[in-house]
Amino acid sequence: MVFVYIAAALAALYLIFAVGPAIVACRVAFGRKQSVPLEAIDTSGTYYDAYTDTVKKNMADLASIPSQSVTVTADGITLHGDLYDRGNDTAVIFVHGYRGDPALNFCTQIKYLYPKGVDALTVHLRGHMDSGGDTCTLGILESRDLPVWVEYLKNKGKNNIFIYGVSMGAYTAAYAADKFDATAVRGMIIDCGYVSPYLQVGRDCKRRHLPAPLIMPIVNLYAKCRFGVDLRQSAEEPLSKTAVPMLFLHDRGDPTVPFEDGERNFAACASEKQFIEADKAQHTLSFLAGGEEVRQKVLAFINDHKE
Repeated sequence: MVFVYIAAALAALYLIFAVGPAIVACRVAFGRKQSVPLEAIDTSGTYYDAYTDTVKKNMADLASIPSQSVTVTADGITLHGDLYDRGNDTAVIFVHGYRGDPALNFCTQIKYLYPKGVDALTVHLRGHMDSGGDTCTLGILESRDLPVWVEYLKNKGKNNIFIYGVSMGAYTAAYAADKFDATAVRGMIIDCGYVSPYLQVGRDCKRRHLPAPLIMPIVNLYAKCRFGVDLRQSAEEPLSKTAVPMLFLHDRGDPTVPFEDGERNFAACASEKQFIEADKAQHTLSFLAGGEEVRQKVLAFINDHKE
């Protein structure tokens, strides 16, 4: 009888410390996402604080550029994007981060590149913002969105297509890297991308003082059963098979996605590749915080790989 009580106690502890938190983690991680506007974020005392005014100005400048709301369909899901089109044959598909606002993530990039002959398409990944879909798989199923957007731009006469992703958007792009050849996509810019959703969600659990080693197997089992995806699927595998030129950006002090993830992705990449350590960029701010040096290198990467 003692063993029964012990087993019951252990089961109760498991439910309290593993299953319960795992259920919460699943709801948070996989539910439909709406972006968080900059005005709703308290940046005081954070690394972002020094750049808030600049970002607000750049977002206002971006809003003044004419754009067209466009849609495509992938896996039966209607996807939304905003096209900034001056008729150039070079265009960048910008892929936002987790709960990211494309305008917030990429206003600085578009403001810099657009006058230099680079058109832009900011996309809303499935399960985010104005796109359809009820779930987020942290870049795995979202990677299926990108070939559809590439085909859309090809049909618009864009012969030089690049993909630029930050954070989850960087993983999404990297995970799709082996789906393209170097003529379909001329290059990818992978900015602070993680190696796998499993590692990243585990880190987020730890930051919230949750027992990741107990929680993550349950979360991954749920993802497999519910969505047919394994969160351990790594960006390293498709990167090891890609022929698309890659430019990696990462800050050694990134508090969200460790610098080591950028190093691992870079090491795995089989194609022509470059790595820029964007000092003091923290997370998602490489293009802004890196200053003119980083911006010129990104522009040079695009110009060097155009047809």
